[in-house]
Amino acid sequence: MLDEARVTAVDDAIVNGRISMVVQNITSTSLPQDVLYGECCACLFDTDGTFHRASEFIPNLEALGATPFLDRHVLNLASDQLDTNTAVNLGCNVSVDNMSDTDSWASIYNQIASRSHLASRLKSAFCRTCSNNSNNVKRAFQRPCGKVRPISPMW
Repeated sequence: MLDEARVTAVDDAIVNGRISMVVQNITSTSLPQDVLYGECCACLFDTDGTFHRASEFIPNLEALGATPFLDRHVLNLASDQLDTNTAVNLGCNVSVDNMSDTDSWASIYNQIASRSHLASRLKSAFCRTCSNNSNNVKRAFQRPCGKVRPISPMW
């Protein structure tokens, strides 16, 4: 069930510093001891401190086309971590909702461009976790991506 109140709750959590991220190591299948990069996963803390994994709120946001604010926040958290720790590579999933909206796309692009020195250690994947709004997904990938270029595999 889609719930606009959840969107408001996530926006409120971002504004009040209750959205954070956990980092899950992504390893090579041939050499499991080798960490390729850390996948950044959003998490939310309710006002009472209850922890919520991304899977509990992102599908609702995506179904309502409301992920761009969260994506920009997690990208900022990841960039801060990259600035702090030069030994890590991080990956962020970015919803295709950002590509289908010119302003959201410009925000994501500008956020990365403003810290271009981190770009080689930041891996981004455009994704969608639910099947709703398939027309938005189709339109998003039909739009030209401008200055974005494919990168070589992360490993």
